[in-house]
Amino acid sequence: MKKGLNRPLRKGYTTGACAAAAAKAAVILMLKGQGARVKGQKTPAFVEIPFPDGSRVKFRIHASKLATRNSQLLARASVIKDAGDDPDITNGAEIVAEAALGSRVKGQGSRRKIDLPHAPCSMPLIQIKGGKGVGVVTKPGLAVPVGSPAINPVPMKMIREAVMEAIKEGSRVKGQKEKGQGSRVKGQGSRRKIDLPHAPCSMPLIQIKGGKGVGVVTKPGLAVPVGSPAINPVPMKMIREAVMEAIKEGSRVKGQKEKGQGSRVKGQEVLEITISVPKGKELAKKTLNSRLGIIGGISILGTTGIVEPMSVDAYTETISLGIDMAVAAGLNEVVFTPGRNSEKYAEEILRLKEEAFVQMGDYAGFAFKTAVKKGIKKIDVVGQLGKMAKIADGNFKTHVRDSMLDLSHIAKWAEEWGYDKAISKSIKQSNTA
Repeated sequence: MKKGLNRPLRKGYTTGACAAAAAKAAVILMLKGQGARVKGQKTPAFVEIPFPDGSRVKFRIHASKLATRNSQLLARASVIKDAGDDPDITNGAEIVAEAALGSRVKGQGSRRKIDLPHAPCSMPLIQIKGGKGVGVVTKPGLAVPVGSPAINPVPMKMIREAVMEAIKEGSRVKGQKEKGQGSRVKGQGSRRKIDLPHAPCSMPLIQIKGGKGVGVVTKPGLAVPVGSPAINPVPMKMIREAVMEAIKEGSRVKGQKEKGQGSRVKGQEVLEITISVPKGKELAKKTLNSRLGIIGGISILGTTGIVEPMSVDAYTETISLGIDMAVAAGLNEVVFTPGRNSEKYAEEILRLKEEAFVQMGDYAGFAFKTAVKKGIKKIDVVGQLGKMAKIADGNFKTHVRDSMLDLSHIAKWAEEWGYDKAISKSIKQSNTA
């Protein structure tokens, strides 16, 4: 029985969601290993993580391991990606997360107590809201959860960093003591003391890195800065939130006082989370990553955590990224092709930069509209006759399920352009282009 014949296509989970689940499992294992023998420590068979839409999903842990390296405790856990019924090339890939402290911790062997590093108590709690004129997201599939203001992750990060700078530069209000924060907003007039709210001292410093099989961004125009691992903003946020949950659920290690934090790790060490994909480099060869300037592995992707089977969004996002790359390279001309064969031919006849060539698949209409919106001045289209005939006939979704090839219009044009009527008739009677 064919898939989808008597049931809906099954949804799957993104590489970002799998990475977040693996990271949570690794941190749980590391916390269990604190102050205990390394042998015999195991992660749960399943972990549950939050998704951007507020839902929670349980993941099976494929493998886990607790070990020491250079007297440093570390833990690894992995999840096998299930893409559901979507023909995703990363389906079945192992997504691995490793949790470790950034430098050596005082103590010997495997029987050592570890205190997680904590942020300074002066770290402010900043809540960014959308006001008048800022849209609200009402449909899933964007980089921002439904119900949130339409402020994308990178602008959100920039706002937060700018506010942090302002607080650092000018938070000492006249009349406050050097180390004090005074009192809360209580007071009158313009000369009142203001206290900024502060995060709990238990907030950990988490650094997320890309390991083997995770690509590195080498060209501008993507949502991730050049030189960074190709872990998109939403997966980065999901990983961080999953790790925070693990710390909250299991950070009270045997032997610590109920309300105490113990001693801090020397030098404010960082809890490092490294995401890797053992077969990522090989899988990346089947993607457009090299064209997008992502080298060495796959991208850790996802905006909702969920893979929609046969998703149009996945392909159109790639088209949009390709156009962004062209714009970032300073180009105002792009070349759209249905696929790689057409693209190879286009590269031979049009001597343009690599970034100018974008595969549009069957989504010509989306490609044209997006290019115009992003400021592209000239669009070239190169493809085989069948696809080109459909586009010329006004069919901007060229897959066979969306449009049929109608040669009558081409026959009519041939006649209008002065071709012999016999040729026009021959075109009209043809079965295919």
